Amino acid sequence: MKWTVNRILVLIISLGILGAGIIQAVSRYRNEDSLPVFDKTNYTIGVLSADNHTMPNYHAIVDIALEDINQYLSENDIKCNISFDVKSTQRDPQTNLMTIRDWDLSGVRLFIGPPFSFMMATTMSYAHDNDVVVLESISTFPNFALDDNSFRLSVPYDKEGEILAEILNQRGYDTAICIESEDFVTWTADEFERNFNGETNRVKYDPDDVNSTVHLSKADELIGIYSDNHVAVVFFSYRNLSHLINQSTKYNRLSSVSWLTQNQGSSLEGILEKVGSTGDQLNITTYNLDIPESDTYQRIKSQYQKMTDEELDLKMLYVYDSCWLYTHAILETGTDNATIIKTALPLVASEYGGVCGVIEFDKYGDRDKAQYMVYTLFTENGKVFTKENEKITIKLKEITRESADQWKKSR
Repeated sequence: MKWTVNRILVLIISLGILGAGIIQAVSRYRNEDSLPVFDKTNYTIGVLSADNHTMPNYHAIVDIALEDINQYLSENDIKCNISFDVKSTQRDPQTNLMTIRDWDLSGVRLFIGPPFSFMMATTMSYAHDNDVVVLESISTFPNFALDDNSFRLSVPYDKEGEILAEILNQRGYDTAICIESEDFVTWTADEFERNFNGETNRVKYDPDDVNSTVHLSKADELIGIYSDNHVAVVFFSYRNLSHLINQSTKYNRLSSVSWLTQNQGSSLEGILEKVGSTGDQLNITTYNLDIPESDTYQRIKSQYQKMTDEELDLKMLYVYDSCWLYTHAILETGTDNATIIKTALPLVASEYGGVCGVIEFDKYGDRDKAQYMVYTLFTENGKVFTKENEKITIKLKEITRESADQWKKSR
């Protein structure tokens, strides 16, 4: 990655000329051909894992990233050392906060994590007050990236509403029956309704409610009312899909139209396998972030599986890319000064071709756009098959501070 003089000037302006110290640090940015000048020799980046059980997974992906980084430094004759300190949060917000404070006191101002959304509130507050930088790979709550010191590689779940709406818009659907299973995804359904070009009808569904069959009957009746339209069922839930599939097979119209659901990862295929032949008439469309099929990806996938005896998942790929994003930011700026790094990260990310593709941040540190693989799962005699693979690139709308505040009030 090479920085032109124009990029340097843009970065200086964006920093607002914060003082002689910052200007001096920015002047360390290398030009097209020179090597960077560093303000110290060793740079440490903190990595927060979920608990002791997942520590080996984090160590594995960080070790793979570090080996690649060291090879890059050696091949380019770059005289600095990058290291990563992996620590467990013990699934405890207080432990998480104390770990960040300890890092901060020891001079570590850049870190990856924490791996849980419920820890991000205190993390963001500390990062803002003490000028440390957070690269988050898992949190999906809408308001958790709305801070100048926080960046997020994962997609907030309200944006999943945009993604589902765009899939239906591109496929020409004009009516959507939304079945909402859990209160916490109401925000996602709201975003779907705002972005879908057709007509939306929303039905609440609670499998613990004795009247749940009434709700499904209502959805089935709505499909009959809109029988002349191109109708799809959109199901918003992370937990109750299996129950809904079993119940919906009792309704011919409900089980005969196309279904869409949020990104469930590999769990969706597992759900259909458990449902078995009961779900044979269903077609369920979902999506995943499209991971470029590169040699690097295949190598990392193979290395990770050998080290952990587990499949490489998206959150571990985000950790790998986060290691590289910080490394490139340090190499391009010659410092781990948080004020400079947080300003450099968006430009570094936009030019870094990571394992997960190019990562572009909006002004709040959220993903600006992403490419997704859309696919449809169906079963025959209880066996799960995939069809209709297609790639779509979606420009995601920014979460404004006002809309995030509204989301918090609705909780």
